[in-house]
Amino acid sequence: MAALYNLYVTFVIFFVLLHASEASRKISMQINPGCDTSIPHPPACDMKNIVYAKAEGPTDTIHYIFSTIGYPSVLTVLAPDTSGKVIIDWNKLLNDTTDWARTVNFTFEPVYSYGMIFRRLYEYNDHNDKADMSAYSPEQNDTWKIHDLKDMKWQPADKFIDQRHHVVTLQSMPQEWMCKNHTEVYPCKSNQTGTISFVWSLFGNNGRSSVLPHLEYNSNITHMDLVIDNIKPEYSKSRFAMEMFLMSSDKKSHTQSKDTKSIDDEYSPGVFKMTDWSTNMGDRPFGGFIQWKPVCYYKSARGRENASKVRKYGFVPKDAAAMKKDFSLQYSVPYAFFGARLHTLSMNATNVSFGLPKDKFYSKTSYTAWTASVGYGNPPVDKVSDVITIVIATGLGIPVILIIVGAIYLFIKKRLAKNKVMKDITESYSQIQ
Repeated sequence: MAALYNLYVTFVIFFVLLHASEASRKISMQINPGCDTSIPHPPACDMKNIVYAKAEGPTDTIHYIFSTIGYPSVLTVLAPDTSGKVIIDWNKLLNDTTDWARTVNFTFEPVYSYGMIFRRLYEYNDHNDKADMSAYSPEQNDTWKIHDLKDMKWQPADKFIDQRHHVVTLQSMPQEWMCKNHTEVYPCKSNQTGTISFVWSLFGNNGRSSVLPHLEYNSNITHMDLVIDNIKPEYSKSRFAMEMFLMSSDKKSHTQSKDTKSIDDEYSPGVFKMTDWSTNMGDRPFGGFIQWKPVCYYKSARGRENASKVRKYGFVPKDAAAMKKDFSLQYSVPYAFFGARLHTLSMNATNVSFGLPKDKFYSKTSYTAWTASVGYGNPPVDKVSDVITIVIATGLGIPVILIIVGAIYLFIKKRLAKNKVMKDITESYSQIQ
């Protein structure tokens, strides 16, 4: 009995160690690499943000660029080995009057590359409390305010970088916002004392975030937290939404999206769905992706009691003809890398909005936080955790072992009893003879 139990415990320990022994990466981060502070073009380097990160593995390296130059964006480039670095033409990139094409390059031929651009923050007057931005026509000037993120000013990244934990926060400055609607551009009704933040967290190994919604990560994934904090809304019933673009070096015309459901809400109580938005992989077994659960939070101390919904609005392909007429994305790091190829690559756009009917709108707490995973490879699939597996195995395994051992004991006991009876009968028969 003790031997069987020890064997069972050994198997459980082996199972845990097996899952903990996957490949890791060495993370390094650098702000504005190669930028000369004496460059005369205003504004100088300290007013621009490019955070360059390398995730170096045993055989390859993932290069990241997180930026608020032009539109906030992230560029991910896979290198075939552990060497290589980024080269940036800062003279052109710091000059808004020049073409940024090919001002960001690498010293190697990329295996794969993709990028994300965050273009607009939509604010809409949800006077019907539907929490659905598609319920309102874009031509309703009394309903929409559009905040172009290219026009925003940003804090220097070195104020909010944590080299030890590989986290950098790109945060806007308090400033006067410009509002747009269907027909005009004008100053918003009040100066903003609040901020928009993109918090990027890199990982060198496997695990799960310690905060809700506890998204899984591995060495090929970075987590993004979008935080809209203390923004003065234009309406008493304002809700916000973010416009995002996803593009990759694939030449197909669309990306892929799917929603998966789970029977387990162990990590995110009450949330049973996951959204994967992936680049079109072509002949490759995997590519880039952004993954999220449809949940956001209205307080910095996240909990189920302050959770709300994230709604997505389809994934719209952007063809080359349309993109050639839309010059706005040329003010972004992905364009600085892809150049004119950006108009021919696989590209989709989508909006995600935040809020549920009857949650009292953004003004209730003046805070919204949303977390997503941005990565290379296959998106993680939510599954029952090792802890739960061990608990279930322990709960079911030990009783099964006891039943088997008990059955064997009863079988042997009956067998011995039967043999004893047969022996007694044989001895009695011999005495009669």
